[in-house]
Amino acid sequence: MLAADAAQCLWSVRPPVRQKRGGPRRRLLNWDGRELMIGRSGLWCMALAVSTILAGVCLAPQLARSEPLADAASSSPSAGEVTIYVTSSPIHSDIVIPRSAFANASPMMRKVVDDAKGGPWIIFGWGPYWFGRETKGGPYSQQPILGIHSIFTTFVPQLNSRLRVAALDEPGPAPLEGSMVMLAVQVSSDGLQRSIQRIAATIETAPDGSPVLAEQGGAAPGVTIYRSQEIYHATHNCNHWVSEVLESGGVHDGVVFDVVPESLYLALRAAGATPVTQADLAKATDEELRREAAMSADMATR
Repeated sequence: MLAADAAQCLWSVRPPVRQKRGGPRRRLLNWDGRELMIGRSGLWCMALAVSTILAGVCLAPQLARSEPLADAASSSPSAGEVTIYVTSSPIHSDIVIPRSAFANASPMMRKVVDDAKGGPWIIFGWGPYWFGRETKGGPYSQQPILGIHSIFTTFVPQLNSRLRVAALDEPGPAPLEGSMVMLAVQVSSDGLQRSIQRIAATIETAPDGSPVLAEQGGAAPGVTIYRSQEIYHATHNCNHWVSEVLESGGVHDGVVFDVVPESLYLALRAAGATPVTQADLAKATDEELRREAAMSADMATR
């Protein structure tokens, strides 16, 4: 099973293309049609990244097997459990939570969710200063600018980090982004509230307790970006952050090895998380809409 999962979550990358003899001593990396010129230091960074991926892929599932998926005794849905989702691209992971789960959250988190206009699902992602601002026309939308900043923030700790929030019609990637894989994760109701508290701890707040907005230039439509008070670096990146949010809720998947989406995926699969189909997402969305309608009706009668 894990071998098949590994094949599924290792995304294809076109091989580097050597330039003609006599040209400058650099290589061309082609990723989904984008071109990025890198030198010897860039190749060393790539080698280190590959080594990290292999370590995470090999070790994370082993560590995850030693812990249960969540506080509940079974990974299958049951009373008192809530389904949340982890969605991943080749380099980034987000977490998707039903809007109804924030009914008893802190006033600050309720404001964050209420300001995310749209569907019944809320997606959260965390990253450095350029994160969420690399959409077309944004300040970090072009290569090699994005690639340079991405490498820089991987190896130089960043005090300037961001939390991206958006509402979705159904679980999936953030607006204008693509998702390669998505997993359903079962957590207890109490565990989910702890995960929400962990997300709240990420957001920088004003003296009055309100969330502080970050620069919005380059953000996708429907996305709001908040300033974060966490430090971004190689051993605490976006995938670690998702893993830490899950860990706070009782989902144990070996945080330290979740350097890349591939290792996070395998660790969660080894711990019991399950892939989803379009029918699963449609059913979950219908249930969430009914849940929200019932909550609204209950509030109206009070």
